[in-house]
Amino acid sequence: MLNLHVWQTGCGNAMWPDPGGVMSMALGAGHPLKSALKGSLFDGDVVLSVDADNLTFELRHSDPSRLITGTLQFVAGAAEVRTIRFERAGLSVGMSFDAYQRITRIESSTGLVWAPPTGSAGPVAPFGGSGVDAYLAANPELVSFVRQSTDAASPGGGTGVSQGGTGSGSVVPGAGGAKAISGAQSIPSELSGIIGTLGLLLGLQGAAAAWPVLLLALNIVVAVNLTMGMLSIGGEVDGGSTSEPITGGATLRVINDRSDGVPIWFVVLLVDAQSGLPGGNLLGEEAIPAGETRDFAVPPGVRDINVISPLGSECYEIFQRLGTELVLDTVTELPIVQTDSGQLYPSDCIVAP
Repeated sequence: MLNLHVWQTGCGNAMWPDPGGVMSMALGAGHPLKSALKGSLFDGDVVLSVDADNLTFELRHSDPSRLITGTLQFVAGAAEVRTIRFERAGLSVGMSFDAYQRITRIESSTGLVWAPPTGSAGPVAPFGGSGVDAYLAANPELVSFVRQSTDAASPGGGTGVSQGGTGSGSVVPGAGGAKAISGAQSIPSELSGIIGTLGLLLGLQGAAAAWPVLLLALNIVVAVNLTMGMLSIGGEVDGGSTSEPITGGATLRVINDRSDGVPIWFVVLLVDAQSGLPGGNLLGEEAIPAGETRDFAVPPGVRDINVISPLGSECYEIFQRLGTELVLDTVTELPIVQTDSGQLYPSDCIVAP
């Protein structure tokens, strides 16, 4: 697929190659990364470039002083963010992750560095987990520090910023006075300075506390992961990657039975970590309009599948179908109806009535 003149990616977006083989795509209004960047200083005209051979990515803003770069790693056969760096006007903050969504290092261009305390708890997120919730669960020390900072910053113990949905969560109310002062003093000064710099980079320096800054950064990381899955960047072969088309002797029939006219934009077959079977977006540039179906030839086996629909102009709804059994020479139907409950993305997205 990397040798095609245009790499179709779904939702009206297309990638084009440069002479070095790097694929680029302007983020349209319906792209998950576009939604994740909304409200930050990286919102606007943005181009995503992906070098699948060297496992690097870059988000270039129309303002050349604003840039997000990073590297990818294979986790359970899928490409996920290993490092990400936010840059603007000579400042930068970089974050590093391990295969368990654990942040192993955060550093700023001002010379500040933070890492989990020596002897801290090991990863608690499931291997290959996804979503902001998994990153929060994998980083209990960091979350604890940032929440203490948030409580201490607000006399009433709140964040001063409304955050909805699982993953953004509500900060446990803290107490004012001496308890708040004590909590603030327990925050590592390096972390406080780094989060402050990150807030300046993202344009959230006016927020009441550090919590929204961390959530926005992690939402962007999750959006990159989701995009890599949609681009079928995944599957490890002899240390490299493969983007071979997904095919096989089983048939997956996705049925859009919604009565509200909402289409299905992505059908993502997750990588099978045990068998090594490939994953990626099955729909390509197409969509499944309401009332229609689409059949896909896929490898047999028990697979996890995400079906994704737009929700309003800036949100998505992800319907997880875990453990779907795909049988050789058999049609497996996967209906989506209007009453199905999906996971909101971004997690703090507010859908207009």
